[in-house]
Amino acid sequence: MKLKISLWISTLFFYSLDALAQKPWQAITTVEDVCEQYPKPIQQLLSQLNLDQKGLEQTKNAYQKGDRVEACKQLLLYYQTNRKVAFLRQIPPIPTTKTVASADTLLNDVFVVQSVRGKVPYGKDGHRDWYYKGPNNDREWAWLSNRHSQLLSVFNAYLETGNPKYVQYIDGFLRDFIIKSMPYPSQKGTESIWRGLEVAARAKAWSIIFYGLISNEHFSPATQLLVLSSLPDHAHYNRNFHGGNNWLTMEISALATIATNFSEFKSSNEWLDYSIATMVESMKGQVYPDGAQTELTSHYH
Repeated sequence: MKLKISLWISTLFFYSLDALAQKPWQAITTVEDVCEQYPKPIQQLLSQLNLDQKGLEQTKNAYQKGDRVEACKQLLLYYQTNRKVAFLRQIPPIPTTKTVASADTLLNDVFVVQSVRGKVPYGKDGHRDWYYKGPNNDREWAWLSNRHSQLLSVFNAYLETGNPKYVQYIDGFLRDFIIKSMPYPSQKGTESIWRGLEVAARAKAWSIIFYGLISNEHFSPATQLLVLSSLPDHAHYNRNFHGGNNWLTMEISALATIATNFSEFKSSNEWLDYSIATMVESMKGQVYPDGAQTELTSHYH
């Protein structure tokens, strides 16, 4: 009995040491950090890339040698320098301490969704409550806040002012969300995070932010890699679990966005072919002969 207790205490001790060795998610900023603490998503990312594409030679060499850290560093260097998706790349503004009042409100995690203002609470793990339904306990509030349009407002505030605090917020926000949303459930959902419209909106917002900040020193390598690792999950969801009619339009357009903005993924050609074929077929039922969309609203039209 004493031996069993001793072994149990020893095991508990070593597990405790392991837990202490883990960095809090807020401190995960480097390539080394994310590769060490989230090896599975990083491995999945590297395995889903077409490493035979031009420009990825160094990434491929490092990956084949089993050096995931170096492979990831070369991958980010590739995205920084390949000049692709030029329409989303931004000239960095001159750094200032200027602010935008509406963006500063967002920096306090106060979101206004459909004119309803709510402050997103934090859990004991330090993550935001991504299932928070706002002050009125409204599921629409949770859905819409998970589309990450608020990040685009913060991003625009950065482009306007050059204040690095806006990039720092975006960086922490994305890292928080992606880590907390793991693992990808790989099934059709209706809750706050994994629902088609939210998945689609995020994919579009993230594309703008990723390329717009790819060379920014405050947009950490760890967050960049986490974004890249999550995009195939977003594509998989919109490819396999999309709805019909106007839902299909929004979800499939997001799939095409990932396919074209991140053509390095092995499935990108299939995603784009599917997007085109599915949208063309859907248009036959979505659009009346006079050109109006079947919802008959100016917004959907």
